[in-house]
Amino acid sequence: MGWRSVAGPDDVGADELFSETLPPPDLAADLRRAALAALAVEYERRVSVIAAPYPASERESWPIQISEARALLADAGAATPWIDAAAAARELDRAELAARIVAKDEAYRLVHGALTGVRQRIEDAITAAGDDVAALQAIDVTAGWPA
Repeated sequence: MGWRSVAGPDDVGADELFSETLPPPDLAADLRRAALAALAVEYERRVSVIAAPYPASERESWPIQISEARALLADAGAATPWIDAAAAARELDRAELAARIVAKDEAYRLVHGALTGVRQRIEDAITAAGDDVAALQAIDVTAGWPA
């Protein structure tokens, strides 16, 4: 049906108001979006647990800390202004602080890597489910995470 001129709302029949049907809802797409959103929330919740002890401003310095720590452990004469300042403030030997930084970084990477791997596995399952509504409904984004 095309357009026609009408005098007012009373000049339009009920069958003309919505002559085009809306597409049916895409349940699979909705479930996929919801699962991915829930997965992102779950992942962020779990990552925040391992990052929570450190203020954001300190986390921003991690690349500097790690770079300097690795440089110092490889060469005792390396210039490490961040480590020098932090070690002096903590009354620690700079090599000791560098070793602690590297150890914490390695531990963090292990946990973060495991969490990211689980997130990616669940994301792959969501993608693999495609339009299978039952398969999408069966995915539990809170299961399978490391304790």
